Amino acid sequence: MNQLKLDESISSSEDLRAVIEEIKSYKSAFRQAQIKAAVSHHSGRQPLPELSAPAAAMLNQFRSGSKPIINETIEQALVELERVFTQAVKIRVVLAAPAPNSLKRRLTDWMRNNIAKDLLIDYRYDSGILGGMVIIAGSHIYDWSFRRDLQAKSDKLKEVISRV
Repeated sequence: MNQLKLDESISSSEDLRAVIEEIKSYKSAFRQAQIKAAVSHHSGRQPLPELSAPAAAMLNQFRSGSKPIINETIEQALVELERVFTQAVKIRVVLAAPAPNSLKRRLTDWMRNNIAKDLLIDYRYDSGILGGMVIIAGSHIYDWSFRRDLQAKSDKLKEVISRV
């Protein structure tokens, strides 16, 4: 199997954890439906819970062509998703305001194409940075905030204000 490709709507570790938990619940319902089918005299299939688009997309990567999903497929998906969760590069992006989904997707796409394919980005906001962004990766902090710019140029700011 090729490298797992995270669905574009899964950008953060919270998103991935939610998909993992959803697939775990699906696995339980799947098993229950199999047991009911085995002990029941009805030939009809038991309805399974509807998966969200990201969970379905991740699970479908483990299907063999158009074959139906089986227990082994679900288990393989869970093992791989847990591996990605523990081994993925995780960073935090701090913005001055909550980021709209369109911005999160663009930033996530760019970072996955240029930094790491399985990158997980936790988006936070802090109005105190005034604008720009701060990226925290491990013990490294990359600060492109307006607050840092103002602090770096505080002498010039005092000069400008004194002229007013």
